Amino acid sequence: MMTALKMLETQIVYGATALPEAAVGVAKRSQPPVSLFFQRLHLLLVQGGGMPASEAWARALQEIDNTWALTAADTAILRDLGPNLGTSDRQDQSRYLQMAMKQLEGELGRAEELASKNGRLWRWLGLLGGLFLALLLL
Repeated sequence: MMTALKMLETQIVYGATALPEAAVGVAKRSQPPVSLFFQRLHLLLVQGGGMPASEAWARALQEIDNTWALTAADTAILRDLGPNLGTSDRQDQSRYLQMAMKQLEGELGRAEELASKNGRLWRWLGLLGGLFLALLLL
């Protein structure tokens, strides 16, 4: 998702691309489920009958929420990003996208730290369980 946000920033800031077209560009260069999110965003923006970008972003997030491995904190970061897209100039949108990417990087760091900590715990539990089983068999 962080890569997709960087692509979105590039299209908006440097390509001066409107949000619906930028969403299609990101969807084409992303893998599911991220590509599905941006495809849905594009459809909501184009066929949504004048739906604001913030509402389309929130609805696309809600519709695809169960298909990816993002935590509630990750989803909250993305949800907070939505109201800032399509309503300000390119530099402001770039700033909001960069802020969201930094927050997601922080969440990624916390997830990696937790995975490392839990990995050590499970290794020790496996070792102790094996020793316990060996003692039972003696």
